[in-house]
Amino acid sequence: ASTSWGCGGYWLEGHTCYYFHEMWTPDEATLVEENEMGINFLELATVLFLLEASGSHFDGKSITLYCDNDVSVEMLTSAKSRTAKMSALLEQIDSLVSKHNINIYFEWIDTIQNKLADCLSRDSFETFKEEITKRYGACEYVQVVIDPHVRDIGEIVRETLGDLDSLEEVAGR
Repeated sequence: ASTSWGCGGYWLEGHTCYYFHEMWTPDEATLVEENEMGINFLELATVLFLLEASGSHFDGKSITLYCDNDVSVEMLTSAKSRTAKMSALLEQIDSLVSKHNINIYFEWIDTIQNKLADCLSRDSFETFKEEITKRYGACEYVQVVIDPHVRDIGEIVRETLGDLDSLEEVAGR
């Protein structure tokens, strides 16, 4: 994920490259900024997008998900966060991992090695495609489509904040 353009990711199976790249809307960028959710929230939201859009593709499989944000990887591996907002997002991710019976490992990758995913999160699809071809040979490219209701950062934030409101009500009783 990037705070400036959007998010993206990919995986390879044989000579098929599955990828997604999505641009943040101006409303989403403002919403994330106003709620102080920054890059870690966006990184976790990107994982959620992938699992929502492609979780059934990984049913019963073991996969490794690489991320160049060490704080996000720490939260994903420990399933702990210092904020309730991030914890609510982690809970959504855990729910999808369980639903699809995915054995998932989260690993940190340095930014230099993450160049390909960064191309997708910064709207450089042509560079991404050139690098994939150079590294792995000719590939068939399949764009993973993320449903608009899943892709809506605003909805995730509203759900998360709604969850927080109900938690605060319970705690206040």
